[in-house]
Amino acid sequence: DDAWMCTHCRRKENGTVKHLKIWTTPSVLIIHLKRFCQTKISNSKLTYPVQFPLDNLNIKRFLSTTKNLTDDGEDESVIDDEQDESIENQDERQYGLYDLFAVCNHRGSMSNGHYTGKRKK
Repeated sequence: DDAWMCTHCRRKENGTVKHLKIWTTPSVLIIHLKRFCQTKISNSKLTYPVQFPLDNLNIKRFLSTTKNLTDDGEDESVIDDEQDESIENQDERQYGLYDLFAVCNHRGSMSNGHYTGKRKK
């Protein structure tokens, strides 16, 4: 059971997955995966491999939409009309596509280990 006590409503709530949305696409994108499993009684490192493309990683589904509505239906968008237009006019083939440049890997446990890195030549 991953339920936790909400300090606001004082009810048990189920855990959630962290979500990230990107407003603008940077020329270099660094992704850091937190690969840990936490339960009430233990913590462990996840060891299964992560599959990802070496070329043309498409992050478009993680890009923020132009409207960000609250639960009450109010618009919390911070993109103005000029930014909105420039986002819509970008070349679709390049918008949100990345090629792998380098990988950093940790071998070991949560308490110790060794980091190695590899990059394209």
